[in-house]
Amino acid sequence: MGADSISADGSDSPSDPGRDVALVGRERSACFSNRRMMSWWRRSRRARERAAANDPRLKGASRFEEGGWIYVHLEGDPGAVGYQHGYLLAREIEDGFAAVSAGMMHGTERDWEFFRKAAHEMLWPKIDAEYQQELQGIVDGLRARTGSKLDVDDLVAFIYAFEELPDYYVAVAEQAAKSGECRRT
Repeated sequence: MGADSISADGSDSPSDPGRDVALVGRERSACFSNRRMMSWWRRSRRARERAAANDPRLKGASRFEEGGWIYVHLEGDPGAVGYQHGYLLAREIEDGFAAVSAGMMHGTERDWEFFRKAAHEMLWPKIDAEYQQELQGIVDGLRARTGSKLDVDDLVAFIYAFEELPDYYVAVAEQAAKSGECRRT
């Protein structure tokens, strides 16, 4: 029996070196490894949150919940306000993004890359620099709090394109494709 194996009764006795014993041993090792991995993940998340909590961009920011509402106080330059927004509302932003992006893709039969590209090419250039800084701050705050993989294109598609892209851009693109002016992407 290998070092990571245990007998069917849970002891380290090599009395039954059969397949079930080895399987139990692997399951136990896998379980131990998963526990170790989860422990590492929790420690790294807590370390990331402690480091982010000391970030000067969070100075003056606060969050509290009352009566089913979430209240946040944000202050500072656009980048700091965005960072506070992303950090303090990270879980809500992630949940909202998951729901809205799924609905947009289902309702339009387009993949998420379509919306990212449209947000990047059509919307981002028209957003004032101050708001671009705030949006980048939101992404930075999200990443600091949760390690989020969302980027500015995701956020712009989520926030600005929730109504515009599915109702306007998709319809215009489909009309152009039907008339032969462009091909469907």
